[in-house]
Amino acid sequence: MRHGSQEFYRLLEECANLHENKSHDYASEDNPFGNYHFAGMLSNLFSHSPHDAGFVGRIGEKIYRLANLEGGTKTPKNESIDDTEKDIVVITALWIASRRDARGRTATRAGSETPTNSMDQGTERLSPRPNESIRDKNLRDFARAKAEEVAGTFIPNRVDAIEPFSRRLIEILLEWGDSETPR
Repeated sequence: MRHGSQEFYRLLEECANLHENKSHDYASEDNPFGNYHFAGMLSNLFSHSPHDAGFVGRIGEKIYRLANLEGGTKTPKNESIDDTEKDIVVITALWIASRRDARGRTATRAGSETPTNSMDQGTERLSPRPNESIRDKNLRDFARAKAEEVAGTFIPNRVDAIEPFSRRLIEILLEWGDSETPR
């Protein structure tokens, strides 16, 4: 018998079992932290906007899970692949709703009747952001380059498993990472 609360040790065992089951779907044996690294790199694209970074990180986790499951011979232990695809849609829709709400608040404060944002004007790239230090611009450029690398090589031999909508989502994230976002 271990010293201390036995319930504590039972709880740790429950957590270890849950981790083992979820890790099967979200990570690979060669990189058990890959889903977090991938989500973190995508989130870095939005280091200027924690609200966006949170959504992007969750989407990144789901994309990594999808590629991890479809790129090998794994059978999902938790949620189905269909559920993962729907999660990506739901999280993306929630993100869009959050961004529209933020644009509406920004436009209302500015006295405009029609919310506008540079993202609505197409995908043209902006120069350095106002008040952005060279260090911050370099970090943003580094995050963008890493995300491009991630999209093509971070999940070796598994990128083809990502459905076209997921590839397009990565492209959109890269484009939005270069755009201004209302705070």
